[in-house]
Amino acid sequence: MFKVFLSPGEKGCQKVRELKAIAVVVDALRASATIIALLEKGIETIFVVSEVEDAWELKKSFPEALLVGERNNLKIDGFDYSNSPSEIFNAPNLNGKSVIFTSTSGARRILACKGATKVFVGTTLNAEFLSSVLRENSLKHQKDIVIIPAGVYEKEDFSEEDVVASWEIAKRIGFPVIDETGFLTEEIKNREVEKNFYLSKHGRELLEIGLEKDVKICAQVGIAQTIPEVYQFTEKAAVIKNSLEKV
Repeated sequence: MFKVFLSPGEKGCQKVRELKAIAVVVDALRASATIIALLEKGIETIFVVSEVEDAWELKKSFPEALLVGERNNLKIDGFDYSNSPSEIFNAPNLNGKSVIFTSTSGARRILACKGATKVFVGTTLNAEFLSSVLRENSLKHQKDIVIIPAGVYEKEDFSEEDVVASWEIAKRIGFPVIDETGFLTEEIKNREVEKNFYLSKHGRELLEIGLEKDVKICAQVGIAQTIPEVYQFTEKAAVIKNSLEKV
């Protein structure tokens, strides 16, 4: 039977590349939820880039694309939207558009998974549906699954809410789970997801700057059937579409 590894940050990205595994990047607050929201609002293609400068450069080639992202939890100057699922869900007229997206951690982890057999984006929102897709892909490609709690870029410290969201996906797959974070006590596993998110360091930061609506949205479990998948890596971007609709 194949295994599911919960392997955080750069360590997880490295494991994905070494195993050529099925990868899932989990940035629970908030990149994963924002990417799901964008696809659910009808965005056809998301170009994920690691740096703000790369976003502006890519915009020259795709002038009609919307710029979406954040640095240090705040909307980037000149961008159309922040890395905020609540803002995206309330946005009008996104159907059929494309997006250039960057975030502090999640975007960079997605790009660092180049070399994986498959790369998906997940969180609690699509945990139910994604777990089935992961199981099918693992069996089809004969590969282990590595779920990557995105954590804090350039630090090995993981973010608690990313591990919680990763567990919500992993426990539904039906394969043995190897937790390399050491964070998942029985108390945490049995606690409500929303409470875990509220207690997390990043969750508290978002609450303090008035983004409780985002935390609440991000903590919902199994409400989305959207499966963001990287179908192409370019020189500086990972190109994401909905797995069930991509061509």
